[in-house]
Amino acid sequence: MGEFRGPVYTLFDLPEVIKDRRPFPINRAAAIKDYFSCTFAYQIALALLEDVTELRLYGTPLIGAREALVERPCVEWWNGYAEGKGVDVQVIHDSPYGLGRQPYRYAYNDQAERYLAYRFAYTHHVDVDDWIHYEEMRLRVRRPWWTKAIRWCAARGYAQ
Repeated sequence: MGEFRGPVYTLFDLPEVIKDRRPFPINRAAAIKDYFSCTFAYQIALALLEDVTELRLYGTPLIGAREALVERPCVEWWNGYAEGKGVDVQVIHDSPYGLGRQPYRYAYNDQAERYLAYRFAYTHHVDVDDWIHYEEMRLRVRRPWWTKAIRWCAARGYAQ
């Protein structure tokens, strides 16, 4: 297997063994929109900063608990922004719903659209409960961050 020769963008310091490490241009990306809930959002923003004309996302329905609730809306925003800038965006995955995909129109195909939304929520509600429990445990381990986040949210009226 050959050695990777492209740049490695990072939000953090990387060991010097990584030859072409570059800081992610967060200020330039955030100047477009400071909305980053997952790696895909950073990647799309970077592609836009590098003036891509085509963008392809393969195998990314984003239908897991965190993905559906937090990541997919962000990626859909970035995809929409890219399309608005004239970038040819294509999302390719096998799921009938998820990122960039809604097979039924709200109200126009009301019963089918509502059933699909119900089925999605019903089949994923256990995943959401598990994710919430896991995230709570993960955040408690990182107590200083958790405390700061709660204070930040409370100061802005987001948390009680």
